Amino acid sequence: MKLWRILKPSIKGSIMVVIGVLNTAIGIGRATINLIYGPIAFFFLAISGLFVIEIVQTLEESSQNSSITVKPAKIFRGMFVFGVMYIIGSTIAVYNLVINDLDFFIIYFVAAVGILWLSLGLYAVQGRKNVLIENIVVSLAFTIGLLYGGVLNSPIIPIFIYFFFLTAFFLQLSRELVRGFNDGEGEEDESPSEITDDDQKILKFSLIFQLFAIIFFVLPIIYVNVSISFLFIYPMIIGLIFISIACYLTFKSVLEKKCFTKISSLLKIGVVIEIIAFILAIYN
Repeated sequence: MKLWRILKPSIKGSIMVVIGVLNTAIGIGRATINLIYGPIAFFFLAISGLFVIEIVQTLEESSQNSSITVKPAKIFRGMFVFGVMYIIGSTIAVYNLVINDLDFFIIYFVAAVGILWLSLGLYAVQGRKNVLIENIVVSLAFTIGLLYGGVLNSPIIPIFIYFFFLTAFFLQLSRELVRGFNDGEGEEDESPSEITDDDQKILKFSLIFQLFAIIFFVLPIIYVNVSISFLFIYPMIIGLIFISIACYLTFKSVLEKKCFTKISSLLKIGVVIEIIAFILAIYN
């Protein structure tokens, strides 16, 4: 896994922590403190999860190609970096908790993140839907920061934060699956080659996740309309338009024609717009 592929979701995850903190702020002092320590701690926690995937990819390459020998030193290095990154992130989180008298629930959350990374890594090592698991970890490294930001302020997170998280997670996961076609094959939109059965399965998963993203994007204004800023609605509508077009193209790709680049671009725009909507929701 390239360095930027590791850093990018981690940086995005730190930004999501900021959004989570601001959307659940219960005091200027605490919010300011959490805006300093929260993103830094989560940055290292996210990196630790992505290094688990690097280990999985190394083992996967060796299993698919007998000519490639897995070097124990490479596996050990990945595990070592995972441990160091996780310890740094959790140490910063604990320091923030102790110094600023935050809720102890933060410890449980940080521990759960570590267990989640290891569980997904172990599941992938056993050869069970490796591609999907890898994309899940990348997507979580980006989006679970929303929940961490909320937990920093209070263990009781407003329900709309969960909706925000699920929207971002499913949309990002859908995009990661579609990006896999471009990264792996470098094909253009108008490729004449046929869609394979495996491609169809991935595209169907992507389509389902897009539909989930649409549902959770709309739910905040249905169930918590009093708590959500009216400014949230405008970018939400624009985002829904882009995601809906991506859904149509994904469905079309399952049947006949590859539109991977267009779908990925539309979903990327959708992700950007949803983040803008989350930020505007702060002003309620």
